[in-house]
Amino acid sequence: MSTLSSSLDTREKLNVQSRSMPKPSLGMLYAISVPLAAGFVHLCEFRVGGLMVSGYVWMLMLAIGLLIFLLDNALTSRRRISFPWIAWMPFASFVWLSLVWGKVDRETIQAACQITMPIFVGVIVSVFVRSEEQLVLLLRAFRWSLVFLAAGFVVSYARVRGDLDGVGFRMGSLTCILIGANYLTSSSKSRVVAWSGWLTCLAMAGVCGARMATLAILVMPILRPEVGKFWAKLAAVLAMLALGVGIFHTPHFQERFFHGGEGGSLQDVFYGKLNTSGRFEAWPLIWDKALEHPLIGAGIGASGPYSDVVSNLGGHPHNDYLRVFFDLGSVGSVFFFLVIIWQSASLLLLIRLSEGPVKHAFEAAWLGWIMFLFTSCTDNTLVYCAAYMNPLFALIGAGYSIFRQQRHVRRTTTASLLSATGGDAR
Repeated sequence: MSTLSSSLDTREKLNVQSRSMPKPSLGMLYAISVPLAAGFVHLCEFRVGGLMVSGYVWMLMLAIGLLIFLLDNALTSRRRISFPWIAWMPFASFVWLSLVWGKVDRETIQAACQITMPIFVGVIVSVFVRSEEQLVLLLRAFRWSLVFLAAGFVVSYARVRGDLDGVGFRMGSLTCILIGANYLTSSSKSRVVAWSGWLTCLAMAGVCGARMATLAILVMPILRPEVGKFWAKLAAVLAMLALGVGIFHTPHFQERFFHGGEGGSLQDVFYGKLNTSGRFEAWPLIWDKALEHPLIGAGIGASGPYSDVVSNLGGHPHNDYLRVFFDLGSVGSVFFFLVIIWQSASLLLLIRLSEGPVKHAFEAAWLGWIMFLFTSCTDNTLVYCAAYMNPLFALIGAGYSIFRQQRHVRRTTTASLLSATGGDAR
């Protein structure tokens, strides 16, 4: 039995190693470009031809990804899609179907593309990331994107803007969440590097005054799957509370939290006495309007123009759950929450079943996923495809790909060795 077990381990390692260095491909370059694009898209918040340059970035990535995918299918044997796209199809299909009864224009088509593009990215990455080595390369790309992100922050603060309160930099602070998650869950032996990367992400989000992103990055060390022991969890909670209170009382955060920059206390925050940029006033009005079409919604993208009517929120409701209900009604909301629950459970299960770089990818994706659900309460994370959702789904897709490949190798090797052992016995 011990001989068989040893043979299994050896054979499995050889199989994994034999697949660890595939030829470079356009698909793999595309996968790496997803987190890198997230690192510089925050610098593209200016208009060309009536459209934000950041919009051109995600549209270009969508077109290139589709072209690479079609060329690969035409020139090679069909590859297996590991990303669970079937689970996402009811929601994605309903998003596009809502254009039948909703308004069809550039804004609504853009909203449909932004919401469903991450699924497409997850599919492409799961097709082209085929080895642990490639997965590690993708994980490193998130760290490289921090360089672009930090450089952009420094240059813009020092020479261009003089402040970091713009929409683009708040999108960049969301990207910091994913990068911080990557550092926190790293299997690297150097915890100094991991915590330094996380602290850098926290500092950049804090300097931007991005309240939800800063809170999300603060909470992540507590939610790490590996922090399971009571005393470790308690220490993490106390440390993050102390750090959070310190950040809250900085002049910049006091200015962001309270009207007129007069300052306030944590008690004021708990009682809702804070600057919400009109969110608390707009949400009841948007909800009441959504109740006029409660079953199938007003059509994708419809919440944007109405948000402009009742507030100065920049064409977004700043609550993705309210957005989904307004645009897609109860039916779309049910599809959305079902796939959210399923994806959450799936990631948790895969964390327990995986190891090595695959476990790292799933843990980072889990933290990023939870923070997506969290920031969606007061922001527009669902439509920030280039800055957040695309790299998040790239992580998920890559993790699924290598996990399923390793599981297939394990099963095949086990079956072959058991068959050979049985033949020897006879």
